[in-house]
Amino acid sequence: MKGEGLIVLRNDQYKIEGNKLILKGLEKFKRLEIQFKGRIHLKGKQGRLEITYDPIRRKWYAHVSYTVEGRLYGQEWVELPRQPLGNLPAGIDLGVNNLMAVYVENGESFLVNGRPLKSIDFYWQKRIAEYQSKINKSGAKKSKKLSGMHLKAKLQARHYINTRVRQTVEKLYRLGVSRIVVGYPKGISGNSNKGKKQNYLLSHVWRFNYVIKRLKEVAGEYDIRVLVVDEVFTSKRCPVCGRPHEGARFLRGLFKCPETGLVFNSDLVGAFNILK
Repeated sequence: MKGEGLIVLRNDQYKIEGNKLILKGLEKFKRLEIQFKGRIHLKGKQGRLEITYDPIRRKWYAHVSYTVEGRLYGQEWVELPRQPLGNLPAGIDLGVNNLMAVYVENGESFLVNGRPLKSIDFYWQKRIAEYQSKINKSGAKKSKKLSGMHLKAKLQARHYINTRVRQTVEKLYRLGVSRIVVGYPKGISGNSNKGKKQNYLLSHVWRFNYVIKRLKEVAGEYDIRVLVVDEVFTSKRCPVCGRPHEGARFLRGLFKCPETGLVFNSDLVGAFNILK
């Protein structure tokens, strides 16, 4: 046992049979069978097993590390990693209203909606603030319910991100992408400008880091490489004339080149320039 609520076992101290987790070599038990919920959707060489207790949910969880060799898609097992269908690069600009703006070198582009994440955030902010006010009036210092509300907010955000990231990577795989270049959101580091959007970015650094983490993990299933770059100035350069223009964003979310007169989605301009 390692730390409070954490049990760590080597890969020769456990095995999985159906929906049973069989533990061996524990101090007080020679063999312990535990039935678990859910199904295994990965296969490959198993690493160590970590069993943790969540005091908020009051449940035990088992985490198995894998050298992944296959994944269950619906009812079919697919060998991993798959091989890319082409050799195209794609640029991804991370943001708030558009969680991801994606541009592929062949001219394909699309946006991934980020507003549902804002809705999740604002909903839970309001509920948490209301409950926090009640706690303050009662003089209580800790609350399991409040901790549970913070956890639910994060889990809902993660679920949305997981779904959208997988859809995005699968689409890029079908388009023949073999390399993804992700622009780390401008303003996250080394920028002292304040304001509503800036504060939102800084308070949700974990979300952008989580998006990048999941992009790397899911893209790895398709043998697609993911590179992270600084996206500073990428939204100021016109994709047609190739020159940077200060103040080219004349409306929220739109970029207008003063030389060509062309109008673009500013996030897609960023995604395009990330590849340059």
